[in-house]
Amino acid sequence: MTHQTDTLAALLDEPERAAFTELVASTRGTDAQAVRWHSPTRGVLVLGICQGGELLTWFASPAANEVEAAAVQQVFLAGMRLAAATLQAHAAEAAHAADQLIKRVRH
Repeated sequence: MTHQTDTLAALLDEPERAAFTELVASTRGTDAQAVRWHSPTRGVLVLGICQGGELLTWFASPAANEVEAAAVQQVFLAGMRLAAATLQAHAAEAAHAADQLIKRVRH
């Protein structure tokens, strides 16, 4: 997380980075897989993907106010849903192709 924290230093001031780190740590032992941090003073929204209280990756976007932050979050979530649906479709196609290959090999 050192590189990620160093990069976040360019986006968030020290108190915000500490609060963001605490927010990420608070996901340990919960079902939370993401966190959201909006800094109106820095004009940025940070969305973090977490696992076990650790930050796996994060995305940032300019967001001057809460309305912009909410809009960015919705666009991000729509993209994640689309990506997940695409991966599911590819997995289903791969499973079907594997089944067909197994059937041909058996005969």
